[in-house]
Amino acid sequence: MQNDVQNKFILTPIEDILKDAVNACKGIGQGIETQSLGEYVLQTTFLKMTGAQEQKLKSICWEMATNDYAYRYQYLKKNYGECSSYADKNSIYKDLIEQVKKQNRTFDVEMLFEDVDKDPVVARRKMFMRVQKRIDRMIGRTLVAQWEEHNYLNYMDKWKGMAKWSYALGNKLFSKELQGFYWAVVFDHRNKCAHNLKSVQKNLPTLKTLEDENYVYDNYYFRFSVLMLIDEVFIRLYKRYLDEIEKRVEVL
Repeated sequence: MQNDVQNKFILTPIEDILKDAVNACKGIGQGIETQSLGEYVLQTTFLKMTGAQEQKLKSICWEMATNDYAYRYQYLKKNYGECSSYADKNSIYKDLIEQVKKQNRTFDVEMLFEDVDKDPVVARRKMFMRVQKRIDRMIGRTLVAQWEEHNYLNYMDKWKGMAKWSYALGNKLFSKELQGFYWAVVFDHRNKCAHNLKSVQKNLPTLKTLEDENYVYDNYYFRFSVLMLIDEVFIRLYKRYLDEIEKRVEVL
């Protein structure tokens, strides 16, 4: 019973949190008087998504440790912290791949994307763009996009240019480019919000920051999308893990 609860949580997309935020805002009108709510709602949604993802990864580790005592021994000696850093996420990603390969030596990460496209490179790009389509479908004509319309338009324009960056390639969750993006745009902001660092910092960016060409990426829509991309990879990989565990049980 407990496993069913854990598995349901792990396999539930974190984008549902974004959907809940959109639904919660439907009753507050569309006027300029709602503008003051924007940062509060966006930041809260972002923190809920990062928190859910961190709990998911801890749950995945717990499930692997439950099914494999050798892994449990190693896991208890590791320190993944809050599972928020890229290093932690990548380590758990590698652990999960190893657990799948223990059940099926022929497994290759490329198999995760076979339903998207036969060419794994094309499949990854399609999955990347699907994330943006889901974002636009959820929030494109809602307050959640209107609050930071300029940032949203930048996101819609720039995200497709990032599709060439690879992910879930062998034992690397993200390519070097995406790793840097995660650290600068997602992880840094997660820490600032979670530890309330903004309360002791200037509330507005400096002119030097504003003129930086990468500043256009520093917004919630990119953050939501990167989190959803990570979530998609882990859901697909964990489903495969469950399938292989189920096959082992049937053989026994």
